[in-house]
Order: sequence, then structure tokens, then C-alpha cells
Amino acid sequence: MVQRVNYTLFHDLRRKHFPDTLNDSEPQSVSNLFKQFQIEDIESFHYIQEINTIAKRNKIPFKIIITPNEVQLFTNKYDNINKKISLFCKENEIQFFDMLKPFRISSQKEYIFNDGLHLSPFGHKLVC
Repeated sequence: MVQRVNYTLFHDLRRKHFPDTLNDSEPQSVSNLFKQFQIEDIESFHYIQEINTIAKRNKIPFKIIITPNEVQLFTNKYDNINKKISLFCKENEIQFFDMLKPFRISSQKEYIFNDGLHLSPFGHKLVC
């Protein structure tokens, strides 16, 4: 309970006043992966293509919804992640929903995540 209170107090302050201090290791690693490799060389995207093929064959709607990491709401430093995934989806005719823009324009973006990665109830409402 003490950790949760501590996290809430300090993390909310960081979100509001010092967003550059938020942990960006996850989007940094994804961004680096995209800099090192082409999407077609990343195994996960082969699986997505395979799922899409199976879904189309069976007339099952297939959509990808991407929610950004919290740090992405406060900087455009990692926008290449969403752009690359969006392009991949467009090229493979996969319906794609990118929550980065709606999250960024929210007047309460500091309340979208519980812990920087997992959506809060407010964040889930925005996705809906």
C-alpha cells in the first residue's frame, strides 16, 4: 500500500511536470528494433500476416489496436513505432486503430495509465 501511495504521488507529479523523466525503455527498445531491422525481418510480423491470411480465408474480421506507452503521450520521439506499424497494416490490408493521437489530445492524459503501461479505467473508456 505504501508503494502504491508513493508511486501515485510521485508518478503523477512526474507525468504532469517532468514527463522527460518517465521510463522510456520499452518504446526505446522497440524503436531501436525498427532501426536495426526491416519489418519483414521481424518474426512477429510474419505471425500477424499469417493470422490475417487465416482470418480473411475464414471471413473473420481482423483488426489491430495499438495503445502507446505512456511516455509517448508526452514526446514525439517514438512516433516511428506507430508509423511503421500503420504502414505495415496498410500494406497488408489490416484494419488498424492507433490510439496515440486520441490519447495525446486528451485533456487528462496523465490519467490514461495506471502504471505507465497498463490502462486505467479512464484509459479503457478512451479506447472504447
